[in-house]
Amino acid sequence: SLGGEASIMTAFGMFNIPGGGSYCNIAAGFEDGERVVTCPNTFKFVRTFRIIDWCNPDADPIVYTQLIKVGDFEAPVFTPQTQDNDFDGIADDGPLVFPTNTGTNCTAIFRLDDGGISLTDDCSENVQLTAVIYPNGDLTATPIGTFTVDLNDLDAELTSEIPVGEHILRYTYTDDCGNTDFTDVDILVEDRTPPVAVCEDGLNVSITSGSENGEFSEGIAILTPDMIDKESSDDCSDVTLSIARVNASNLALEAYTDEITLTCADIGTVRVGLRVRDALGNENFCLLDVLVEDKLAPVCIPPAS
Repeated sequence: SLGGEASIMTAFGMFNIPGGGSYCNIAAGFEDGERVVTCPNTFKFVRTFRIIDWCNPDADPIVYTQLIKVGDFEAPVFTPQTQDNDFDGIADDGPLVFPTNTGTNCTAIFRLDDGGISLTDDCSENVQLTAVIYPNGDLTATPIGTFTVDLNDLDAELTSEIPVGEHILRYTYTDDCGNTDFTDVDILVEDRTPPVAVCEDGLNVSITSGSENGEFSEGIAILTPDMIDKESSDDCSDVTLSIARVNASNLALEAYTDEITLTCADIGTVRVGLRVRDALGNENFCLLDVLVEDKLAPVCIPPAS
């Protein structure tokens, strides 16, 4: 039953008039119009009340109309995903963090249908979920993409390439009756990808000699990062190069620096590590065996006469 009794205000208070009944000399009744179904489990109709004063039965009845809506008027309930990047069992505060992962474009592609998302509605079986991304957190900017998100299929719902920076991910959800709402999620696309470190295929270095005040100095060779680098790069920033001697386990024997000085004691093979570091401190390494050669003829100094 949808109720609908009329009521009358008297000097003694408010009194209901049962449908088709009366109070003192006032009779009231109502008639419902045809129901118009607007969506599953939701409809509306017009209820017409007629009130008759039996003290004036020849007068036209007083007529009131009322529009009644019955059904679902609440938006679905949405819970966004969370992250636990420090693995302490507690959801992290702050934005969701996504590392760059597209190679050379300094962008990230990530899932919009994370398993931590929930979306429920009391009445509708089908709820539409879409997502857009506002770059740099600017809700007045043109959003990136309009992504349809299906939480029930087995396909990964992916974004397009999203640039590095702080953005707003907006999920919008609408049920069968058009009830809609949205949830904004702060996200951070960050360069957490190490650079690509590439060393030359091989390098031969010759010991050279010099003289100072007519005296011959010990033979040396200076090895710099650029000599063993083969176009190392990073997808988001310039890189800084440094080198160090490494052991058979590829562990540095000294601090990484701008150059290595090779001497006659290094004749043979010297294993060198090249460290490639980007602007955020992400780093990667490559290794090269450098062949150190002595190609200088000996110097003969005759004895004094």
